[in-house]
Amino acid sequence: MQVERVVPVADIYIATDDQRIVSECETHNMQWVMTSTQCMTGTDRVAQVAETLAAEWYINVQGDEPFLDPSGLQRVIDTALSADQDI
Repeated sequence: MQVERVVPVADIYIATDDQRIVSECETHNMQWVMTSTQCMTGTDRVAQVAETLAAEWYINVQGDEPFLDPSGLQRVIDTALSADQDI
């Protein structure tokens, strides 16, 4: 998973409504949160997770982005951390 190259594993959660994905997460010792089947998008899932999992901010990486460039993600994180305003 490309995100692991930039974000500590302890801060990564997989949001899904699919028990098959939960099973894969458990096989690979990944943290997961079961979301409603009524979520229409990955962004909806992140919003639902944000209701129960407190964090200063969230990064939404979709499952259909397996070749995400970690350096691009790092730039997003660096920008968010250095911003003087809410993003």
